[in-house]
Amino acid sequence: MKKLIGASVLFECNQEFNIIHNGGVLFSSNPTSDTNCILEVGNYEDLKQQYPEVPSEFHTDCIILPALSNAHIHFEFSNNKTQLRYGDFGAWLESVITQREELMLDLGHSIQEAIDSQLQSGISSVGAISSHGYDIAPLAQSPLRVTLFNEAMGSNPAMIDFLYSNLLSRLEESKKFTSFKFSPALGIHSPYSTHRILAQKVIEIAKNQSLPLSCHFLESKYEFEWLSQESGWFKSFFERFFQTKTPKPSIDIEEFLKLFKD
Repeated sequence: MKKLIGASVLFECNQEFNIIHNGGVLFSSNPTSDTNCILEVGNYEDLKQQYPEVPSEFHTDCIILPALSNAHIHFEFSNNKTQLRYGDFGAWLESVITQREELMLDLGHSIQEAIDSQLQSGISSVGAISSHGYDIAPLAQSPLRVTLFNEAMGSNPAMIDFLYSNLLSRLEESKKFTSFKFSPALGIHSPYSTHRILAQKVIEIAKNQSLPLSCHFLESKYEFEWLSQESGWFKSFFERFFQTKTPKPSIDIEEFLKLFKD
């Protein structure tokens, strides 16, 4: 079905960054398939005369812009309002660990609010980093175009089998919602928090199933120091929060990058 929408100002966002006053966009719309596309852009009245049979609407004192993409967002942190600390990576990560149980309580309403906030901000597509799977169904049922990165995390070698099984379960759950606007994918949290063996397993799945793969990597000087020198803030972090004796990273920077070969 074709539709025509117009507004007082239209940003073409072409190479010339043209602005069309009283502009219009003619597009093909099918909410249940991936056949949506822009057919023509121009003066609203000219398009209306050219396609008199097409349903049309004009919005005065409004602007038509291309939709935005939020390529990396954690909907499962939507409960956070003032609990987490900012300004230093270490202080932030400590606040995440101490507040994580509270942040995961009754997430449904907060995730829906976050989805609505994205839409109201002009965002139509997201790369959602999903650590627990709480956001799978709400995002699949939303109007957003979603790439859902099922994330693997865990540095304890004794937990690898459980963590891997949990990841596979979340991946299969997300595959149930596969559509033109919802794409299952995989994620590795980071080399400091994901054991080398678990990271290898995730990368193999991504390769074998041709799935997109995301990763946090060298987000702070603390992580760089930990991976390159096996010392610094993260040594104390693992001792304090996970009671790890003589903690060491399971992989260094170069080894981690080699995992992504091909």
